[in-house]
Amino acid sequence: MSRPIILLKGPSQYGALRLHVDQLARAFRARDHEVFVYDYTCDARDRLVAALNAGCRAVVSFNGVGLELTVDDQPFYDAIGVPLVTMIVDHPAHHFQQLALAGRRVAVNVIDRSHLAWLHDVFGPDRFPITGVLPPGGNLETPPEDNDVEAFIARRDIALLFTGTYRGVPERPWTTFSSSFVRRILDAAADLCLAADMLPVEEALSQALAALDVQVAGEARRQLWRMAAALTEYVHGLRRHQALSVIGAAGLPLSIYGRDWDPYLEAHPHVAYGGEGSFAETLYHLRRTRISLNTNTNFVAGGHERVFAAQRAGAAVCTDTSRYYEDRYRDGGDIILYRWTRLSELPELIAGYLADPPRLARLALAGRATADRDHAWEQRADTLLGQIDLHYGFGRGV
Repeated sequence: MSRPIILLKGPSQYGALRLHVDQLARAFRARDHEVFVYDYTCDARDRLVAALNAGCRAVVSFNGVGLELTVDDQPFYDAIGVPLVTMIVDHPAHHFQQLALAGRRVAVNVIDRSHLAWLHDVFGPDRFPITGVLPPGGNLETPPEDNDVEAFIARRDIALLFTGTYRGVPERPWTTFSSSFVRRILDAAADLCLAADMLPVEEALSQALAALDVQVAGEARRQLWRMAAALTEYVHGLRRHQALSVIGAAGLPLSIYGRDWDPYLEAHPHVAYGGEGSFAETLYHLRRTRISLNTNTNFVAGGHERVFAAQRAGAAVCTDTSRYYEDRYRDGGDIILYRWTRLSELPELIAGYLADPPRLARLALAGRATADRDHAWEQRADTLLGQIDLHYGFGRGV
């Protein structure tokens, strides 16, 4: 057995990232790798230092956790000669401060191909020796037991499920900026994203600047590109509100779990609310769900673990389209895709599938097979292990 892989486990809203660590640890162990899990929320720092000093093959984290460690004013991983491999599960602009601490031995995986362009724009093309597109795998605690059409129809009593936080109609956070010109650029970029199905915020910024016959480089460009986080949050928040508004107005049998839903429930009293819930509870509810509704956080060239977890739990997934899903799934075959530019069609699309349980069951079973094959943590572990091998030179490390 090789030297251990250290997994860093930090805090997480709803517990999703913590479950990611547990399931990735299990996948590494299934491949005969020793794993040490350090929990930032309860373990003493000396425990981590002792594990690192004892020697390890690599450190793996989410959202840049661990990059803050230094020794003698240099990045810790440069000093000890092992790589840190991190998976960013939202827009990397949210984690600029952490990523800026990276040394020469850091591999960065993002959730969306357009985020690679952001990394190269902001940090330079050679800043990180290894980068990749690697959405988290689909968490699975207990495999579903409805393995045929008849069992799917008989066992699943939640028609349509959405989980997450309700943000209402978001404000544009840049409205308080002192520069009216910067506000103009960001307003234009937001409007461009909202008018398209799959326009990355980085490309929207480029188009907004081109329309003004302006070019930016150097630090000015890096500062503007860091606004990608605010743009993504605004576009995603508004689109989540829009999707749920058309679903609510259509009177579909929607069930919801998550935070801050009171305003929505007042407007749509027929919607069933099950409380805040945790990610582990969500996995249980997904085993009872026929259709899981997803909004893809404006990851227009990426995927989200909500999709993979729902499919592995046996639910059919209805999500806004992305290039990632279009490349890896068959719309109407193993996934249901909708478009923002045709959002008014979403209620009829969902209602049609709910009215045809055998067709929906076949799609759900096909989606489950795709996710089990391509989007489980076992597949993600293989990719991460390959990146670790690349760091050591095609597997010569121990």
